[in-house]
Amino acid sequence: MAVIPPGDPHGDREWLEAQRRKKLGRGREAILGADFGDFPPPPEGGAGGDDGGDDTGGGPGGPRVYRGLKIPRIGADGTVFWTTLGLPDNCPVTALGRDGRVFFFLTPEGQLVSYEDGKFGQAHLEGLFASHLGWLIDAFPQISANKALKGFQAQYARMALFNTCARRGVFDAREKVRGLGCWKGPEGQLIQHIGDKVLIDGEAHDPGMIGDFVYPGRPPVPPPMKGGQESAMALYGDFQTWSWGRGPLDARLLIGWIGCAIMGAALDWRPMVFITGDAGSGKSSVQERLKKLLPGRLASTVDATPAALRQIVNQDAIGVSFDEIEADMNTDQGTMVMKLARVAASGGTTYRGGKDHNASEFTLRGCFAFSAIVPPSMRAQDMQRLTFLRLQPLPKGGKMAKFPDAVLKEHGQRMAGRIAEGWARWDDTLAAYEAALERIGHNQRGQRQFGTLMAAFDLMMFDEVPHPQVADNLVAGLDRDTLYEYESADPLWLTVVRHILSAQPEVWRNSGSPTVAEVVRDFLNAVSDDDARREQRKLNRAGLAVTRDRKTGQPWLAIPARNQQVQAMFRDSDFRAHGGEGAWTGVLRNADQWKKEDPHKGVYRVENVPQLGRAKATLIRLTAEVEVGGKTVPIFDLDPEAVQTDGGG
Repeated sequence: MAVIPPGDPHGDREWLEAQRRKKLGRGREAILGADFGDFPPPPEGGAGGDDGGDDTGGGPGGPRVYRGLKIPRIGADGTVFWTTLGLPDNCPVTALGRDGRVFFFLTPEGQLVSYEDGKFGQAHLEGLFASHLGWLIDAFPQISANKALKGFQAQYARMALFNTCARRGVFDAREKVRGLGCWKGPEGQLIQHIGDKVLIDGEAHDPGMIGDFVYPGRPPVPPPMKGGQESAMALYGDFQTWSWGRGPLDARLLIGWIGCAIMGAALDWRPMVFITGDAGSGKSSVQERLKKLLPGRLASTVDATPAALRQIVNQDAIGVSFDEIEADMNTDQGTMVMKLARVAASGGTTYRGGKDHNASEFTLRGCFAFSAIVPPSMRAQDMQRLTFLRLQPLPKGGKMAKFPDAVLKEHGQRMAGRIAEGWARWDDTLAAYEAALERIGHNQRGQRQFGTLMAAFDLMMFDEVPHPQVADNLVAGLDRDTLYEYESADPLWLTVVRHILSAQPEVWRNSGSPTVAEVVRDFLNAVSDDDARREQRKLNRAGLAVTRDRKTGQPWLAIPARNQQVQAMFRDSDFRAHGGEGAWTGVLRNADQWKKEDPHKGVYRVENVPQLGRAKATLIRLTAEVEVGGKTVPIFDLDPEAVQTDGGG
């Protein structure tokens, strides 16, 4: 091991530390003492929106204090000055905020764009500032060692933009972005976004941030015009010449749907129509007419998937025209599109998985118009969100009127203008038609569906809120108990009961495959105890039982929550079991519960049934009656052959 001679300074720790500090000091002096004389301070009052003060101190006289990263910037007079890194107030790009790793901006033209933090390089910046590249270079210049201007500093521009977004907080594009179409303002006023302008109370604004919402720039839509009442009357007269199943009433509903498609997100409820009829009845011609009436306000398709529709509509509040959405045994595309339309009716949000396992949100706010020869299979809740318009073949020699495309386009513009003119009375007009529909048996959903269509028709055709008698006359023919849309509107629990009663259990195949209802009737009509026991055992093998109340003798059908035979009855239905209790049980208990205090009311009770091994079951009172479509009907007919239909003698 080497021995350090006495007195050698290299063995002195204090001397070594002093040497190290001296070297560091020389490097610091070189940096802090640099001559930046060519770059003067920013002009007075021209800090460009930066929020940092000047650096102080430095040099051999004391430490230099840094308050922010200093970057060069080119002033209005072309001189270069040093300023703190930040986004100048006159930036043509608007930083909106961020959502996780995604940052949102409005381009100088008002278009909404977003970038992930790791995918925002020089090319993205050039695209973002494409129409204002000179501003980008002046704000973040890249200057060579010999003072030549080479372009812009992408790193500094990106840092400034990201920092501004972060300071503005979370940006929810689903709630904050309003695309094409009509929207409701904070005070209930109608806002029409027509692409290159946003119309509020007749005043035009440029797209961008207006109030709390972003109205991004889009391709222009034909603007609204005056004269909408005359256009609506002309189209109403034209539609009445077509062979609708309900004549002028269907023509009124179609005119109303056009108004609803224009109003879009300004409506609390967006009704849908389904045009159906045989080949050659004119369904596609109606769709083509709608398309030419509402260019830019209507997305038209014949074969879009649900995913494609979500991308087409995006944040717009426009109508959707879907022709030839036929029932197809080889695909459920039609059913999925109908489900999407159901969500759009109330402005609901759908979620779909995206890349990186992140869910994507889509909020739909448009009215749908479907057409088909054979509509796809629908659930009751879908049927009740639709208005069916049935077309019959035109009479021999009959022809549809033809309009030039330019005339139809102008009619659409005028109808959009008419909506804006009458918007102030919308709420009162809607209330008038909802009241009229309530008087002919409609519940809240029916009032909302048909009332919105009729109120939109009224808004375009008349000038005042309708008198109750006028509203009654215009909704004549929409009585709830006569509508196809409500033929499947029975309470869901009653649907489950009828499903069981009509089932043919597999265990009865050797007995002629009777229905449950037939065996229940045989049990209740049994002449002898032996006959009754035989039918009871047959029911028990199917997982069911019939019991009688000891005091009143009322019969009850026992339906257990867990049973393989009962599960088989619901195998391909919405009420099937998924490893636990059957979904049918929860639905059955939505009926009115029976109580001892009033034994002749109520539908179900829950008990352990001895005939089913004391399994807990839902018991349905077979003598109960229920109100359906304004009429009181029994849930079970002991002798159906003795029951006459409304048309019976």
